[in-house]
Formats: sequence, C-alpha cells, structure tokens
Amino acid sequence: MTFSADKWFDAQAAQRNAFLERHGCAADGAVLMGRDCATRRYWRVAQDGKNKGGDTNGRLGSAVLMESLPDHHDHALAGHKLSDFIRIAAYLKANDIAVPDIYAADEAQGFVLIEDFGDCAVRRRYETLQDTSLYEQAVETAAQLNTLSPSADLLLPDYYDSHVHRGRIRVVDWYMPAVQRRAVTQNDRDSYLQVWDEIEAGLPSCPTGFLHVDFHTDNLMWRGDGVPFGVLDFQGAMRGPVMYDVVNLLEDARYYMPRATRDALRAQYIAKMEGLADPDILQDWYRVLGTQFHCRVLGQFIRIAVMTGRRDYLRHLPVLQRYMDEALEDPLLAPLRAWFADQHIDFKSGADVDPEDVRNYIGAQAF
Repeated sequence: MTFSADKWFDAQAAQRNAFLERHGCAADGAVLMGRDCATRRYWRVAQDGKNKGGDTNGRLGSAVLMESLPDHHDHALAGHKLSDFIRIAAYLKANDIAVPDIYAADEAQGFVLIEDFGDCAVRRRYETLQDTSLYEQAVETAAQLNTLSPSADLLLPDYYDSHVHRGRIRVVDWYMPAVQRRAVTQNDRDSYLQVWDEIEAGLPSCPTGFLHVDFHTDNLMWRGDGVPFGVLDFQGAMRGPVMYDVVNLLEDARYYMPRATRDALRAQYIAKMEGLADPDILQDWYRVLGTQFHCRVLGQFIRIAVMTGRRDYLRHLPVLQRYMDEALEDPLLAPLRAWFADQHIDFKSGADVDPEDVRNYIGAQAF
C-alpha cells in the first residue's frame, strides 16, 4: 500500500492543535500554506503573544507551523530531520544568515513553530518583475553560505557519502525504465557510474564548504529592498563542493533560465570564490555537479510519482531534459554523452511517463 503523508498528518490533527494552543496560537484559524516534495506541510497561524507553555516569544501577528514526519518515522526522508533543522538554524543565525527564529518545537511529534517570513518567495517576485538583480542577490547569499567553514561538531554529512551524491544513479534506476519501458541491468548501473568516476578523476578537486543543498528561489524569501533574503529549508545541509548550491539556483527544474543569464550569474559567483581555485576548475565542477544534479532529479520526480502517486512534479521533466541536452554539449562530458547515446537515450525527446506502467520495470536495486 502506498504511504500517504497527508493522511498521516490528518490523523495527527488533535496533537497538532494541542501543540498550537500550548504555544499561544489559534488552532482553529490555521491556514494550510502548502507542502513540498519531502514529507512536510506548512501552516500559517495567528499568535496572541502568550505561550501557554510558560515561555513568551514576544511576537504578535503570525507564525508558521512546520509539521513533518518525526525523525524516527519509517517514512522520514534522509536530509529532512527536524533535529537537523533546529541545530543548523542556530549555527546559521550565529553566522549572520537570515534564518527564521524558532519559537517552539516538539521533535517527537514532528512540530516546529517558526518565524513567518511572509509569502513572497524570490521566484514569485522575479516572475512578476523579471528583475535579474534578485538573482544577483541570491548568488551573493549562496557565496555567503558556501564560504562558511563549519566545525566538525556541527555534524554535517559529507556530500560524497550522502544520498544526494548517490542519487545521480536515479536517471538510470527511474528515468530509463520510464522512457524505454524496460528494466535496467546491473551492468547499466555499473557502467554509468564508471563513466562519472572517470570524468571526476580527470579533474582537480573542488574546494569544499557549507552546502545548503536545496538552494533555489522558492527557499529564499524577499523581505523588502535592502534586506537580506530569508533562507529556508536548510535542514539537509552538508559539507561539500562549493559549486553545488549555485547549480541548484541557476538550473532549477521549475524555471528554465536562458544561457546568457546563467553565464553572467555563474561568473559573478566564481568571482566571489576568487582565491579558492582557478576559475576554469570551478567552471568544470559547475558542469559536473549540475549534470549529476539533473540526473538525480530526473529520476527523483518519476520516483515520487511512482512511490506516492503525486504526479505534479512530472510537469518539470521538459525543463530538466533541456538542461541535460545543453550540458551534454560540453566536451568535458563527452564520455557521458556517448554512454547515453549507446543506451538510445535522447534528452531532446519528451518523456510521456505513466507511473503505473513504470512500476512494472523498476528493479529491486533501484535507489
């Protein structure tokens, strides 16, 4: 049976309402703001400034309740722990990153009450104004994050040991079965990963730093001109190659950014990294990490549709295919382009994905 996070959340309504009431919020006025591709939902709630638990956050107006599957839940996802959100928020705030204040938390039940940064995500404002300076400010925010040097006691995972890096296999495990209507073999998987190993082995190492890991304009909140963007959804942070976050920003599946704009913003970011590595090295790693990112997300969106029944992310596949097709023009990725050609995978073609049909071709080894 397919697990439904929404049904699980709905069954926790009494606990959610009790948590809100304990912390000075009107449960009956809570408004569901939305959810993300992880197992989380968000509610805007009114505050009376008087927390019944005995502490006072001193704020009137509204707050946001983030409800999530608790860390111990069988369906909780790697990189989405509430305990990580709370711990990393404290670190970022101490380093002058604009993250929400945390008013109250119940990790065992999956509730965190946080500061309300409003409704204006940077992407929404950009779509309205077409103001590239918003992306320029986002690039500055990425550089500010990536040049942090967290100590070992922050316990950040290493990117190369993570589910994110491992996820580059998802284009094989989920996308290939979807477009070819066949099960993939272990040889398919091994030969694909070998190509990536060879490409990376030919490059000097990339400088490392703090990675947000989900750095895009829906997770950046515009709070007024001249005010730093509010940064959200950072609980999956890692230590890893610095070019990863700017890839997320400039090649987001939700929006196709023209090449010339990407090139200018990437150059702005690389200039901020001056002294860490030769610009050509950073450029090469941008292309490697960006393409691995698309390989992961192409498969991940299909995986979500198959595993949860949610098809809404499938609408982003054409943008990802376009980014992949452009990326494979880079001579650096010639071995990968040849591998996909041998597999008769053409990213110029659309993907008509039927999740129920795809289910028939997914192997037990699929990640």
